[in-house]
Amino acid sequence: MRRDRKLVRPGILQPCAVTGERVLPSELERSAASGKRAHKRHFVSSSLSRARILESEAIPSIAGACCAPREAKVCAWSGQLSHPDDLVVCNLTGLAVRAEYATGGRLQILDGLLNQVQRPAERTDLWPTMEAKVCLALKVRHCQVEAAQLSPDGERLAVSVQVPAYWGLTTEHAGTLYSARDGVFVGRVVRGKRKGGKWTRR
Repeated sequence: MRRDRKLVRPGILQPCAVTGERVLPSELERSAASGKRAHKRHFVSSSLSRARILESEAIPSIAGACCAPREAKVCAWSGQLSHPDDLVVCNLTGLAVRAEYATGGRLQILDGLLNQVQRPAERTDLWPTMEAKVCLALKVRHCQVEAAQLSPDGERLAVSVQVPAYWGLTTEHAGTLYSARDGVFVGRVVRGKRKGGKWTRR
């Protein structure tokens, strides 16, 4: 016979939202995220606010910390809801992206397109629209998309664009992220020169 069992009056025990098991009210906690009441063993503390939340609701970090959903941020490249500790600000776009997608403070895929390390040609159906909008953003008459890469969730495109400069005597290259769903640029449109396979911001 289990020694930890206790006799209680009918109506005292309350259900755990995780297991459905009926336990003493003193053994329950309320989640700061959802308001659900569950046994204390199912809770973790946010590393940001110390708020107590159900482990199943927590957003984990790569290092093993966690935070509440309302404290998490969306990675601008993957669309993944992420612990802020896992994000870095891309110095090209000014957007927060997960660290695994960044190298040297830049969104790796966009840096690769600008340096012509990669030349994917995805969503070519959107290229004319993107070219028109880059022209408006940079106040130029002509430009041409040279490469575009879809994000992991298929919602955004990293884009490299050829831009005539100095009355067409030279060519510069611009880069940005474009929302395939909303039809707008996400973050900054940056412009610079490529020389010897190395792009330098203007």
